[in-house]
Amino acid sequence: MLRLSDFREAILGNALSVIQVDLAKWGGPRGCTAVGREIIASGKNYCPHVPGGGVSLLASAQTLAAVGGPGVLEVDANPNPLRSLLMDDALIMEGALKVPDRARLGVSESALERIEEYRTA
Repeated sequence: MLRLSDFREAILGNALSVIQVDLAKWGGPRGCTAVGREIIASGKNYCPHVPGGGVSLLASAQTLAAVGGPGVLEVDANPNPLRSLLMDDALIMEGALKVPDRARLGVSESALERIEEYRTA
């Protein structure tokens, strides 16, 4: 498991100009915000790595917005119903994702109804 010190080694080194941290696999929003801010402060780009579903995509978008900087949000282009069905149509604008301006990820009640068929015991 990576530690914050492992990221610092990458941040301070000269090998990388873009650093991708997967929020769902390391640190969650709090940990990734701290790492992202260190990345930006070092002059490098923080670009969240998001190969997963809608919840991790929306949480990563919120974290990227909080961190700021010139980074971009990676989005997997493969079909993923648990990503596309959770996305609130109001958040997608011409290839960009609008981060909600209130305290929520952006998953609507209707989106939760659309994924009911994927529920397991």
